[in-house]
Amino acid sequence: MESIVDKFANLECRAINLRNKRFELASTIRKLDGETSAYKKKQLDSLKLIADNTAIQSLQLADTIKEDLQRYFKNNLTTLEARSQFNQDLKAKILAKKCIQAVIE
Repeated sequence: MESIVDKFANLECRAINLRNKRFELASTIRKLDGETSAYKKKQLDSLKLIADNTAIQSLQLADTIKEDLQRYFKNNLTTLEARSQFNQDLKAKILAKKCIQAVIE
């Protein structure tokens, strides 16, 4: 079970990093939007292209995670207890990797 938890934790961390990158790009784009210099316009166009590619990567990764989790749950985690344990292990692994900070529940 450890290796599958590691696999999903790594995927989740990649997804979190992509999401953070999208937010940073959007913030930078908002700051540059409305600039009139040719250099700033080229920079803005380049950032928009990167943002679009990042969004596509993020969506593809989200689909992969969803499909893989559904398949794994269906084939390997057939009880509620097993799913709950998996989710706890996954959350702990993601926190240990410092991809996200603990959320107060």
